[in-house]
Amino acid sequence: MARRDLDPRVLHDGRHRVRVVLRRPDLADLLDLALAQPLRYGAAEPAVLIRVAMLLRELAWNSAPDQLPPIAAALDRLRSTTAGQGFHATEHDLLTELLQLVEQALAGRWTYDRTH
Repeated sequence: MARRDLDPRVLHDGRHRVRVVLRRPDLADLLDLALAQPLRYGAAEPAVLIRVAMLLRELAWNSAPDQLPPIAAALDRLRSTTAGQGFHATEHDLLTELLQLVEQALAGRWTYDRTH
């Protein structure tokens, strides 16, 4: 997803005139598509939220600077979802650590974590 061409696709006719400009989904659209249902229906499952955090971290690390704001917005959404759950302290601590690691990846830093 990080390296996907998100620019509009331009289609030309036989005379090379622009006939159609197709708007492709942007990163925010793709993140919403990928995360909406897991965050809604998997909110009570720490394993789902952990994997979403790991996905956002990897995506933040591999994305261009102009793609970071939608990832940061997805992180805020994940943080809100996580805050509403009454997880065991171990799960809560792991999720808190992962959310911090996503923030670090957004800032251009990749540090050791206990999940890998």
